[in-house]
Amino acid sequence: MRAPACLIGTLLMTGGFAPDCVYAAPEPVTVSAIFADAAPTKVTAPKDISHCALRIVELSDIRKSPEMLGVYVKRAVYAPQDRFAWLRSIVGGLESRGLTLTFSDEPAPNESAIEAKIALQLAWLTDTVGNISATAVFHVEAQSRSGKIDKFERGAGSKMTYWSLGSSAGQGMIQAAVDSAFSKSLDAIATDLYPLCRS
Repeated sequence: MRAPACLIGTLLMTGGFAPDCVYAAPEPVTVSAIFADAAPTKVTAPKDISHCALRIVELSDIRKSPEMLGVYVKRAVYAPQDRFAWLRSIVGGLESRGLTLTFSDEPAPNESAIEAKIALQLAWLTDTVGNISATAVFHVEAQSRSGKIDKFERGAGSKMTYWSLGSSAGQGMIQAAVDSAFSKSLDAIATDLYPLCRS
């Protein structure tokens, strides 16, 4: 790795380190508003469930700092500006897990649909030696004729960055870790919603 030019010049001239040597901050990263789900997903609807309608009556981001997703080797990682569109893209992944999805601003499919409130409680990314780790937690309240649930669903994802020399890890690798955490959260959400599909 190349040393900063100001540091090299100082060492050559004085044999010391100049405290006023200025270093550029790493460029921040903003993750994509389009969620890339795991393919294929690890969770599918049980065979005795042929159709399961899910109506999301409330979708929210209740994190204390909703604009932030964390820091990777001094690089700020931001959520997309349109967080509602981002959340809709993420929970849309429930479709690939056997749930037919509608939102509160769309016509209700039928009276037997599960009604759910989903809130993003936590989404955070951290770095360890040679690794990016992401965690996502959703609070899910749902009910149907078959019962109700009130649960916190967690997912975690990580990507090895050993060969990317730390702070040079690209946006694709950061994005993959975040999306992996959301995918696993959706697996947990779908698993707990399946019993509510049975009439």
